[in-house]
Amino acid sequence: MGRTLVGRIAAAAAIALLLAAHARATSPVPVAGPAPLAVRSDGLGAEAPQLSDVEWVRGKKFKRYARGTTYVLLFFTTWLSECVRQEARLDLLQDEYADRRVSVVGVCAWPLFGTLPAEEFCDKRGDALRISVVRDKNNATAKAWDRVIDFPDTPSVVIVDGKGRIAWVGRPSLLLREALDAVLAGDDAALAAACEQRDAAAKKNTELLERLAKLRKWEMWDKVPGQVDALLELLPDANAPFALDAYYARLKTDPPAADAPAWGRRIVDEFLSDSPKHLDGLAWSIVSPTSAIPEERRDLELARLAAERAFELSPRDWSVLDTLARVRFLAGETDEAVALQERAVAEAFSSEQKETAALRLEVYVDGKDVDPERLAAK
Repeated sequence: MGRTLVGRIAAAAAIALLLAAHARATSPVPVAGPAPLAVRSDGLGAEAPQLSDVEWVRGKKFKRYARGTTYVLLFFTTWLSECVRQEARLDLLQDEYADRRVSVVGVCAWPLFGTLPAEEFCDKRGDALRISVVRDKNNATAKAWDRVIDFPDTPSVVIVDGKGRIAWVGRPSLLLREALDAVLAGDDAALAAACEQRDAAAKKNTELLERLAKLRKWEMWDKVPGQVDALLELLPDANAPFALDAYYARLKTDPPAADAPAWGRRIVDEFLSDSPKHLDGLAWSIVSPTSAIPEERRDLELARLAAERAFELSPRDWSVLDTLARVRFLAGETDEAVALQERAVAEAFSSEQKETAALRLEVYVDGKDVDPERLAAK
C-alpha cells in the first residue's frame, strides 16, 4: 500500500483513497480533496450526544452540556489543511463570543498513522490556541455523531443550543456567525434563512464539482482552471485542494499554460500552504520515477518548494522525508538525500514502507540500478 493512507476504518475509505491519490500521484490530473458540504440535517432539533468518550487535551473539562451555554463544536483532523485554518479562526470566534456564554470545543477525530497527534497539534499552537480541544477515543464520538455529520468530511461545525439540542450543522467558513447569532437570539426565521443560504451554496458547489468531473473526463484541460476558479470563489477553504487540478490541467494543454509555474507557487504559498499531505503529493507527482508529467514540463524548483514546505509542517512524516530526499538526490545533493532517506526508513511504520524507503536508500548510497516501477512503487 506504500503511501496509501492507512489506519482508517471502512467508513473513511473514500477519503483515504482521495488523499492517497494526491500523496503519491503519478497521474497529472488526480481527483482533489474531500467533497465539500457533505452534511446531513436529520439530527437538527434532537438532543446532542454528550462528549463523554473523549480525552481532554486542552481546556476546562465538562461531562455534560451546561444549560444556558451554547456550544460550537468543531469536528476536525490535524491532517487536512482546511481544518488547521478553521481552528485558528474559531479561536477568534471564542474571543468574540466569550461574554455571551459561548464555548468552542475542537473535537479531533479520525487520526492517521504518521500524522500530527492532537497533543502535538495543541503544543504547536501554544498560547494562540484558545478553544478547548478533545480527542476522540476509539471513534466512539464519531459514531455517536454519525447521524448528524458525515465523517470524515471535516471540518464540520455543530451548534448545540442552551438546551442541549442540535441547532446547526455546516461548514465553519460558511454562515457560522449568522447561524450562531440567530441561535443566541432565539430567532428561528434568521436561522432558517441561514439554512437556506447554506443549502443553496451546497447545491451550487455540487453542480460545479459535477461540471469539473465532466471536463476532466472529456479532457478539456483548458476549461478546468476556470472551473476551479469558480469553486475557489464559492468555498475557498473547502475547495482549496482543487487548486492542484488546475495546476495539472495547465500542464496538459499544448503548449502548457504560461502561468503554470506561477499557479504552482500559489499552491505552495497560498492555497495549500498548511497541508503537508497535499504538498508532498504535488512534489512527488513531479519527481516520481514514473511521473506522468512529461520531463520537459516537470518543475523541479516547484517540487523543492513544495517538499521543503511539507517538511517544515511535518518533519517526522516518512513520506515527506522520502519525497524531499528524492528532490535533493535529483539536484545532485547526494549527502543530504542519504541523510533524509535514512530518516525516512526510521520513521516508516509498516514493513512495506520500510522496504520501499530502504530500496531508494540503496540507490542514493551506491547508485544501485533499480527498475523505475519498483523504485516508484508505493
